[in-house]
Amino acid sequence: MRDSEPTHADKDEPERLLERYLAGDMTAFEILVELYQDRLYWFIERLTGDPHLAEDVFQSVFLKVANKAGDFDRRASFSTWLFRIARNCAIDEMRKQRRHLQFVDPGLEEWLGRRKIDAQPTPLERTEGGELQCLVRALLADIPAVQREAFLLKEEADLGFREIANVLGCGKETAKSRFRLAVEKLREGLTRMGWNPAGKRGGDA
Repeated sequence: MRDSEPTHADKDEPERLLERYLAGDMTAFEILVELYQDRLYWFIERLTGDPHLAEDVFQSVFLKVANKAGDFDRRASFSTWLFRIARNCAIDEMRKQRRHLQFVDPGLEEWLGRRKIDAQPTPLERTEGGELQCLVRALLADIPAVQREAFLLKEEADLGFREIANVLGCGKETAKSRFRLAVEKLREGLTRMGWNPAGKRGGDA
């Protein structure tokens, strides 16, 4: 799709990529999508519990990013802004029927629609075997939403607690507390089901 690979500077400065897109550089937007594709998709997929819905939300998120790029506060973190949009989109899509998003650039909308999401496994995804992965998904669904969001923003989106707090609209210590509670509940749930912290059934060699 693109003529060149992302540079190191591109990877370190998503805010600069957004500025380039606003100046008319479509390649910069494509780089942004590639840089955040894995973390964003897995965050949405875990949050919604629905791979098909996650693909729809993923597309909606970047359409909104493109539409609202001019509203981005240059003093803020792009990651925080992006995942706040993703969280809100996911919540909206889970609450009501998906609405068509009017977009000013049909070319970009078509490109996002054609793009196959091939997200690479996150650290959490790589540590899970088939049965354990299913258990973790089930346990996440039972954790209170505010705790689940904090956990996913940390483990899937790889955000710091200050960024998580900004996404969720809470204090940094509150974000830490929500994350820790989620971890404790996951551990308790896995222990009840016979899994030890090493990811093995009790009694396994």
